[in-house]
Amino acid sequence: MMTAATGVCGEKVSCEDDSRPALVKRVVNQHGGTAELGDWTLTAHGSEDLSGPSGSNEVTDVTVPSGTCTLGESGGPEGYRPSDWACTESAGEDLPVVDDQVTITAGGKVTCTLTDRERGASPSPLPTWPGPHPTQHPGGGPGGGGGGSATQVRTATARSC
Repeated sequence: MMTAATGVCGEKVSCEDDSRPALVKRVVNQHGGTAELGDWTLTAHGSEDLSGPSGSNEVTDVTVPSGTCTLGESGGPEGYRPSDWACTESAGEDLPVVDDQVTITAGGKVTCTLTDRERGASPSPLPTWPGPHPTQHPGGGPGGGGGGSATQVRTATARSC
């Protein structure tokens, strides 16, 4: 998409209205996961749509008209949590991303990055006691009337989900 430009006759005039975004994926396998960058498809929907894995020609340095686009991802294995998108211009200036939308100015070179981190294992459930709590005194004990022991010990092992 080009915009109109005026100049003195014989003078060269150039006008660049196209933007060049790049979508980048990062994956953090911090708990033994094996996910790879290509497991996700990154997208940017605007006046032209981009879609492809991180590093592919489909989402790297592609010329698109300037404007607002909606960023997204699809696919990927279970057990990973995406961060918010972070977008920067080629000069290193951060661009605001609101509701997964970023506005790319004319001639802008923008890199938008999304990081998926592997979630840790779910915490083990608390053990349940099949009878009185080990510190309780069933039946007997201080002030009690039965003939039970003063301390009852039960062992419970928590298992992971």
